[in-house]
Amino acid sequence: MNEKKLLNLLIGVVAVLAVLAVIVVYFVWDSATSDHAASQGQTQGTAPVQAGKDPDCAESPGGNCPGAMVGNTQRQWPDPKGYFDDSAFATPGTYTVDRSPRQNPLWIPVNHDGDLPKVGDLEQGMGQCEHKETILLPGKTQNQYVNARYLTVNDKSGPTTMVNGIPWGYAHSPAGAVMAAASVFGYAIRGQYDGIGLEAEKQVWSSLDGAQEKLAEPDHLSEKSRKGWRVLPLPGPIGYRFITCSENAVVVEIIQQETKDGFPVFRTPLIWRDNDWHADFTGLNDKDIMRHVKTNNGFTEVKYE
Repeated sequence: MNEKKLLNLLIGVVAVLAVLAVIVVYFVWDSATSDHAASQGQTQGTAPVQAGKDPDCAESPGGNCPGAMVGNTQRQWPDPKGYFDDSAFATPGTYTVDRSPRQNPLWIPVNHDGDLPKVGDLEQGMGQCEHKETILLPGKTQNQYVNARYLTVNDKSGPTTMVNGIPWGYAHSPAGAVMAAASVFGYAIRGQYDGIGLEAEKQVWSSLDGAQEKLAEPDHLSEKSRKGWRVLPLPGPIGYRFITCSENAVVVEIIQQETKDGFPVFRTPLIWRDNDWHADFTGLNDKDIMRHVKTNNGFTEVKYE
């Protein structure tokens, strides 16, 4: 393996380790917040959606598969290891709270793949790049529970569509780039090997050397194995800042909630191509893409509604 491929492979390893570090903190809170979340979720909405009764998952609770597959109709994904209980997230059209220490508002969407804005509702334009230190998100920002994950959605910035379970269709704006970065290191982060995770590797991480080779391994192509893989979801970022900002290329950093090692920071280079923001990790190494900081000073806060 050459040096470039080794460095890029490390990106995937380090990203997964960072995710696990964040998740451990969140799951400590899960049992304490489960009852509260359930009570908060009983607002107006439709009845819980029943499972698709996949025969490969007949022994799972309710016949639901732990892994989210492309085209699934589930609203709950049981965790065989008991780390994550999403029973409070089963009723579409209701609010609850996520499983993070901050307990941000969490919307359970009416539509299976998310309640997304229309393209015509987006605010376009890169004019805010002239003052990148003061870029703000317009409209309303939500965390939504989609495909066993937290999907960050802004009603003026996107995403506006799902392609095989992966969010796309962001505004050509700095805020659209923030939403894209939130997906790259949230909903579509590497190391989640259910069906949606496979699509994330193909669609979002294609610029990372070694990522596609990993998909060729038999274990990663077994559909039954993917149906049994329960994602450990990350909530949306708590803040962001721009390193560079121009018409068709930006570098944005998002910061996650604090862990024992500090605040995880993920740097995402994004290129505007084919009318959307695409992550471009070509030539980067693990230190370029992820680090921990002691404070969240200098980051603009993301406020969820």
